[in-house]
Amino acid sequence: MDRLAHRPIDPDIPALDPAPTLSAAAATAPPLVLSEAKAPGDLRQLVAAGSMRFIIGFDESREYVDAVASLTRIPRSPGWLLGAFSADGNAVPLVDIYAWAHQQEPTRWRPPGHLAGSRFEAREGHHPGSPSAGTLRALRMGDGASAWAIRVTEAPAVISLAHNQSRAISSKLPLAVSSVNGHLMPHAMAAWFLAGDVVALQIRWAALADVLRQELAGISTAERRKE
Repeated sequence: MDRLAHRPIDPDIPALDPAPTLSAAAATAPPLVLSEAKAPGDLRQLVAAGSMRFIIGFDESREYVDAVASLTRIPRSPGWLLGAFSADGNAVPLVDIYAWAHQQEPTRWRPPGHLAGSRFEAREGHHPGSPSAGTLRALRMGDGASAWAIRVTEAPAVISLAHNQSRAISSKLPLAVSSVNGHLMPHAMAAWFLAGDVVALQIRWAALADVLRQELAGISTAERRKE
């Protein structure tokens, strides 16, 4: 994720369809403006990426981008690395975390300026729980050269964990939790059971970023050996 070459985005490339809302767990929560958000006590962000839900602390994320206006493709990158966008003068890699977790191609998105009502074909292999075609939204994690972002379905909501229960990650969790979150499970440290039968994971995001960088380094090495 450190190899970033700036090139104008192909206007035909893909961004997210409106996906399911955050349900009863945050139905009344206002949209989150990270720069103004405060986290007294047990307030956290509830974040959606397709059918996956995450509990993220205010100190773990930096900025929510409601519509990524310009994205630069990164040559020879895997499908889950959508490209990079500019934030505070830095190139920020954007990861389709759902596609990575389920080892599948990401769903497409509409580029800025897409005409309403015109025909749009989603990429083949669309998974029922993945983000669908629409506006490309992102949640930036970290600052400076270490910044990266995950593709999200909608703006984070503020939620209180005061009256919700968490469980450690173990084989005793319902199988549906593992099915929904795929390869993210080894990077989860707790599962929160919220209202409306919503299960949201707490992820070790810094450790996951290291894993993604290592995976990219391995792909880069393999590509060089082919040359």
